[in-house]
Amino acid sequence: MLRALAPLDIRPPFGRYSHGIAVPAGARLVFCSGQLGVAPDDAVPATVEAQAERCFRNIAAILKEAGLGLGD
Repeated sequence: MLRALAPLDIRPPFGRYSHGIAVPAGARLVFCSGQLGVAPDDAVPATVEAQAERCFRNIAAILKEAGLGLGD
């Protein structure tokens, strides 16, 4: 069974989708939706570098919720 991933430490999706989907054990796949450089409070960092950093923090949070990390 697929498991929707919705970490509480990133902004909720704008639409009716999940930030990520974890595939059942044995497959170890996680699919992440496209991420924006937006903080949980809807703040948008001032620089493109900070926005990119926020995107990767969001991806790391999705992976963490699935029991994975950026190194996996």
